[in-house]
Amino acid sequence: VHMIRKHPLLTPRAWFPKRPVETRCPCCGEEDTHRVSKWFYCYHRCRQCRGIFVWPRPLPGDTGERLETVVDETVRIAFEEVDFNNLQGYVDRVLHAAQAHALGAGGADRMRFLDYGCGFGRVVAAAKQAGFRVVHGYDPSRAMVTLARQAVPDPGVMFTHHTDDLLKKYDLIVCEDVIEHCLEPIPLLASLFSRLAPGGVLLLSTPVISGLSGRLLGQSWWVAGPADHLQLYMAPALAHATRNVGFEIVNMVTDCLIPWFESQQSSALGRLSQRVWHHLNLRVQKRKGLTGDNLVMRLRRP
Repeated sequence: VHMIRKHPLLTPRAWFPKRPVETRCPCCGEEDTHRVSKWFYCYHRCRQCRGIFVWPRPLPGDTGERLETVVDETVRIAFEEVDFNNLQGYVDRVLHAAQAHALGAGGADRMRFLDYGCGFGRVVAAAKQAGFRVVHGYDPSRAMVTLARQAVPDPGVMFTHHTDDLLKKYDLIVCEDVIEHCLEPIPLLASLFSRLAPGGVLLLSTPVISGLSGRLLGQSWWVAGPADHLQLYMAPALAHATRNVGFEIVNMVTDCLIPWFESQQSSALGRLSQRVWHHLNLRVQKRKGLTGDNLVMRLRRP
C-alpha cells in the first residue's frame, strides 16, 4: 500500500495540470485550511471563518473562459425551458425589498437602480414597472445580456456586460446569487461599495452552508458544486467581511430552505425527503432567523 501511494502515476499531480498552490481563504484571508472533499476541484474549509472554497483556485482566465463556454452552450436551452411563472416569487421578494427601501428614501422615481448579475433580466423589468428613475442590468456574460435584451425589449432599461457602461453611483444595487460564483468576493464587495451613493443600499443574497441544509447534508448537498459555486459562506463570516469593506448592516436574515434536489424525485425515499424539506421550510420561514439556507442582507453605505 505504501508503494502504491508513492507511485508517481497514482498521484493527483500526474493526472491534472499544475495549479498555483494557494490555500488562502478568499473571504477572511486565513491560510489555515483543510480539505473537505475528494474531487479534483475539491473544497477546502477555512478554520477561521468556517467557509468552504474551491482549491486549487481557478485562474482568472479559466473562470472567464468557462463562463462564456457554458453560457454559450446552455443558456439558450435554459432560456427556452425556464418557467418564468416559477421565478415570480423570487422576483416579487427582491422587488418588495427594493420598494421598501425606496419608500423610505423618498420614492422610486428618484432612485438609480442596478441589478448586478441580472441574468434573464426579470428583476430589471419589475424594477422598471415599479417606477425607478434609472434601471440598469449588468451581467458578465455577453450571451446572457443578449437574451435579457430579447426578454425585456424595453428602451427604458439598459443591459450591458461592460462595467464601463455603468453609472459611477447608484442609490440601490441588487446582487442576488452572484457572490458565490465570484473568484474573489472581497474585491467584488469593494466595487459595489464604491458604486453606491452615500446612504445607498445593497441587497445581497447568497446560499450559506451555516443553514439547516448545509448542516444536515454537508458535501452531498447539490448546492456545493465546485464546477459552479466557487465558495460558500457562513453567515457570520460574510457579515464580518461586509463590515470590513465599510458597509453598515441594516438587516440580515435567512428566508427559506433551498430544495434538497434539483428536480422532482420519483422514488419513495425521494418523495419522503421532499415532504420533510417542505415541513422544515415552513418552520424556517416562520422563525425569520439564520437557520435557513438563503442569506439576505440589506447593507447600507454610510
